[in-house]
Amino acid sequence: MAGYPHHFVTAHLGYPGYAHTTFVPASISNPANSVTQLSAAQINAGWVEHHSHDGRKYYYNTFTQQTTWEKPQELKTQREKILCNCPWKEFKSENGKPYYFNENTKQSVWIKPQELIDAENQAAACNSAVNATVPEQPPSIPPVTPCTPATPKDDVNKPPEPSEIERAMKATLASFDTSDTGPSSISIPLPPEKVDDSDKDESDEEKPVSNPHITTFSPNTQTVPEYKTRGEMAEGLRRLFRDCNVPGGATWEQALKLISGDPRYCILRTFNEKKQIFNVYKTQRLKEEREEQRIRIKRAKEDLEKYLLKCNKLHSTMSYRRVDQLLSDTKEWTDVPDRDRREIFDDVIQEVGKREREEAKILRKRNIRVFNEILSEMLDLTYRTTWSEAQQMLLDNTRFTGDVDLQNLDKEDALVCFEEHICMLEQEHDEDKERERRRQKREQRKNREAFIVLLDELHEQKLLTSMSLWKDLYHIINK
Repeated sequence: MAGYPHHFVTAHLGYPGYAHTTFVPASISNPANSVTQLSAAQINAGWVEHHSHDGRKYYYNTFTQQTTWEKPQELKTQREKILCNCPWKEFKSENGKPYYFNENTKQSVWIKPQELIDAENQAAACNSAVNATVPEQPPSIPPVTPCTPATPKDDVNKPPEPSEIERAMKATLASFDTSDTGPSSISIPLPPEKVDDSDKDESDEEKPVSNPHITTFSPNTQTVPEYKTRGEMAEGLRRLFRDCNVPGGATWEQALKLISGDPRYCILRTFNEKKQIFNVYKTQRLKEEREEQRIRIKRAKEDLEKYLLKCNKLHSTMSYRRVDQLLSDTKEWTDVPDRDRREIFDDVIQEVGKREREEAKILRKRNIRVFNEILSEMLDLTYRTTWSEAQQMLLDNTRFTGDVDLQNLDKEDALVCFEEHICMLEQEHDEDKERERRRQKREQRKNREAFIVLLDELHEQKLLTSMSLWKDLYHIINK
């Protein structure tokens, strides 16, 4: 039996717990054949589907001893090959809603892309063409009979003579030094990324036997970065999740589709360690996403508030519904949820109302000042002028008619300004009269004083005596 390699014999045993049937090509019935002498067609035909202990499917090549989680290209149908070439893949969210992810651009959308629709139509057309033709019969491959003793029904029906390959298989089993007497102690190895150290406590039927004669070929031939400590390995795997943009709400299956093609995925060998690091990354990523969302919403609120404060269309008397209609196509408005928009709208409306009141107050002061200046420049306006006469004068004034803001002056304010101006004119008139009265009084006082001086001079000249009459002195004083 030295001519049969161990990996050849063990690859064709029926293992408990694996629902499959293994077929051996007729070309390898000769014990002298080896893996290196197999053709490409034989290697392609060696792929067999298996199920791991957790129910997941994986594929094992009985010739190359290669294991992989992905379905080999040789086992894919024409429809699967067409869909595999399409970068868009369909997934389902946690609530069951389908979405579509582009493996090249890392873009996800809710609506099925046209590229995926075309690929499905092409695959459907291919299936229709295949169903219309007569399928070719696969080459006849004799199955290997499991190494289990046959139970005779009677003395007449005896079991057939064991074939040469069956005898080789039995001899190989007998050469193994193990306490188990059945083939359950030998199993097809799982892919490397699913080996879990926590399974060491399970029964021998669930543990694959390490065979030094079997060489496992990894599907990923890229070099894995070197890490010295397990902490660096864990950090490298966390960096892999981040580099692949794995979202915080992703499941392990969704994350596996994004990172399985990277060589850093094989940094840690056990499934539990990978899952534990993924859970830690997921928790941290969720916190970061919530913080990013909070900052994004805060920035959107600030942008919306600035936009509304600068918007010339917004007035303090407008309703939320009216503003929603005006700004429905504005990015700053649509980026903020409705509830937050209402709160920002209420705050902005109050601010706009306050600003409008301040502006109206400033404008009113300005109009009153300008109106008073115009009234002061109107020389024809006296304290006896009526309001109707003043209005007609204002219509003839070019400065008043050319000022647009002044035309919006409240009539009550204009009337108050006119009354104040008339009062001022009356006061000026009264002051002029008082000044004239005082001037005349002062002049009269001076005249009296000068007349007294004249009388004194006449008395010194002996022209004025106690016996003098006014009629005698009048002609002298009159001179």
